[in-house]
Amino acid sequence: MGRSRLQRKVARGDEYAGDGYDSLSSLSSDVRWSDGNPNVLEETQSNNSGLEGCLDALYEKRAAKREAGLKGLIRIMSREVLSNYIADKYETLSHQILACMKKGGSSEIALAARALGLLVLTLGAGDATLRVKEQVEPYLLKVANLASSSNARISALDAVAIVTFVCNVARDTRDMMGFLWQIVCPTNDEADQKLKLQKPPEAVKFAALSGWTLLLSSLPPYLVSESLVVSCLPVLSSLLQSSDLAVRKAAGDAAATLYEASPECTEISNDSSGTSVGDVGSTEQLLTQSDPLKDVTKEQMLHEMKNLSVGSTTKWQTRKERVAYRKSFRQMLTTLEDGVPREVKVKVPKCKVLTIKTWNDTVQMNGLKRYLGDAGFNAHMQSNILLHEIFDVELEEKRVRVCDLQLNPTEKRMLFSPNSMACKARTKQLNRTRLSNQDLWH
Repeated sequence: MGRSRLQRKVARGDEYAGDGYDSLSSLSSDVRWSDGNPNVLEETQSNNSGLEGCLDALYEKRAAKREAGLKGLIRIMSREVLSNYIADKYETLSHQILACMKKGGSSEIALAARALGLLVLTLGAGDATLRVKEQVEPYLLKVANLASSSNARISALDAVAIVTFVCNVARDTRDMMGFLWQIVCPTNDEADQKLKLQKPPEAVKFAALSGWTLLLSSLPPYLVSESLVVSCLPVLSSLLQSSDLAVRKAAGDAAATLYEASPECTEISNDSSGTSVGDVGSTEQLLTQSDPLKDVTKEQMLHEMKNLSVGSTTKWQTRKERVAYRKSFRQMLTTLEDGVPREVKVKVPKCKVLTIKTWNDTVQMNGLKRYLGDAGFNAHMQSNILLHEIFDVELEEKRVRVCDLQLNPTEKRMLFSPNSMACKARTKQLNRTRLSNQDLWH
């Protein structure tokens, strides 16, 4: 018996063939074809048409088709920086992605939140981003706080941190840090107990703490006061003893960022719990209300980090992961002990070598790399103006090699043959240089 059209698509391995959506099934092949094409204009047009197909899929009634469209948007926006297209279509994209978040299940909500974060990251800072933030932030906060799915909460927490980081408004940043800190260190009041927020999963806690540290790195130094360090450090010290390795690493990053931003806080005194926090913002008020242990000193924090820098790994980690884990805590110790900013050189394709001199830059680079992935981070570092401004990226000058030129046989003989005029001129120049060098020695 003959096979149906759908069965033939599945046999060929076409993507999204099960959804019956032809424009999406050609998306991955368009992107693969354009990777080998030297014409950048055709590649951009192919990705634009792919985004159009994904946007059309968001209008479908079936959840599977909408999820396929969201996956396509995420794949393209994480690997390509289509600034012009996003600038023209951001209102339509944000409206449809938000519609998917309102009526979809947990998996669709997680995909929609990630797509919103990538949309804002591509759009960059400006009035358009502020309008998108005002539209989507209430729904992201609701999902991050009340969603039953951990994946949806993590995706919403990552997205709301990215959106706030890109907008870079100091008051909004401090308010969002207060919201994230409530998840990291719940107040255990009656409202939280009714909503079952007193014990978030470790993965959710890691996402909230990573977002909090990313926003902390964007604050100007005068907003990071000693009272903020005093309030946060006891909680971070307790998180260093967490059973989850990712939470320990995030707590260490937050502690190092705090000390680097407030170098005058060389010692934590036990009687500093009465410090006034009214002038610092809602974050410190929430931290003070959480009532953590106040007797943590800097020496105790250093002792815990030293232990983590030599051990406390798990058996399922690879050797490379164990080495990177211990190395990160040794770098944190350097920041806390000596107060010397760490300096790391990072090589990004098609860019000049980046010099990361502060822990704030390290936190921002790691946070964006975790959100975009390695390939997406390299692509955005090359083409995203926002990342150029954050890290002072300088692109390498494109050098045209002779082997890349399209030459006919006659031109090749004129350029490469030993009897060509160009080769004879090079030989004469080398002979003159050689004779002049001999005259200098005699």
